[in-house]
Amino acid sequence: MVRTYERMFEAEGWKRTATFNVRRVVALILLCLTLYGIRERVSVFFPASERNSTFHVPEGTIDPFHFQRVIQRHVEEFSSLIPRPHNRPACESQMFYFANIHTRFTAIPKSGNSNWKESLLIANKDIEQESRTMKELAHNHVYANNYIFRALNLDENSEELKGAFSFTTIRNPWTRMVSGYNDKLARAGNSQHVVFGPICRQILWEIRGITDKEELETSSPPTFEEFLRWLVKHKGNVNAHFSPQTTTMCLAGTAYDYIVPLEYAADFSPLIWKGINSNVSLHGAYDGGNATTQTSTVEAKQWLSQIETEIIDELYQIFKYDFAVVGYTNFTDPTFPYPLKK
Repeated sequence: MVRTYERMFEAEGWKRTATFNVRRVVALILLCLTLYGIRERVSVFFPASERNSTFHVPEGTIDPFHFQRVIQRHVEEFSSLIPRPHNRPACESQMFYFANIHTRFTAIPKSGNSNWKESLLIANKDIEQESRTMKELAHNHVYANNYIFRALNLDENSEELKGAFSFTTIRNPWTRMVSGYNDKLARAGNSQHVVFGPICRQILWEIRGITDKEELETSSPPTFEEFLRWLVKHKGNVNAHFSPQTTTMCLAGTAYDYIVPLEYAADFSPLIWKGINSNVSLHGAYDGGNATTQTSTVEAKQWLSQIETEIIDELYQIFKYDFAVVGYTNFTDPTFPYPLKK
């Protein structure tokens, strides 16, 4: 009887050992798969041709490779938390595909996208180099020729998109708010604009309290504070020129080779054109310049310092993922508007 129990215990011990070993093997397999998945996600941001190469970084600038790894880590941490819009076109209406250079670009309004679209059209052999200063042509050409992602009816699994070089841009939310307000709402002529005219009148009606139709047509444009209060009221769910950039990026469902901070356009530009295999150059207000002296930066510091703290806090919550992507500094920081302290 004793020997029988001993054999039973031995058998049970063997089973427990075997079960333990199986669990260890399964855990090891899962770990390998997880690490492989991480490697694959990293490779999405860093093409194989770039991962082991070196890039000369001039003194006083940044290391774009290291910086992009920081961005990629931030994106992995919170991209799943950003709700993808219920309306698919609302998320992807700013995505463009340039077939000749096999490149996909998500054009975030007010983050330098006009300069990039124009340069991409030149690289794609659609417009001549001499047209570089014709921003309106670039805008119209992209839409008129169905480069828009939605019009092509493409998605992440599309055969046409496989292997395409993909990138987008981002900008400090504070300077973007100022730039968007100045460019689209503050100009008196924009009250008659087909898109921004109604937005101006909506702000005047909702925030300033003007209800008379004639008065809405003739009143002065919204003030910057009225614009901010309107953003808070709608929690950033407004026109793409003013809404959070991370929403337009579709981070939860789109893979990017690079996310380019506008403030470091000069540092990233060579890498983008190398990835596209083009010798076209990017020209813009931030290309090679100092972002701290830009008009939008100076005005952001001045205007935002006069806004109630409660409004500033609410705006930060609305645009928190825009700040988090690259660790953008606040308008009170000496290095503003640059991301991450140098």
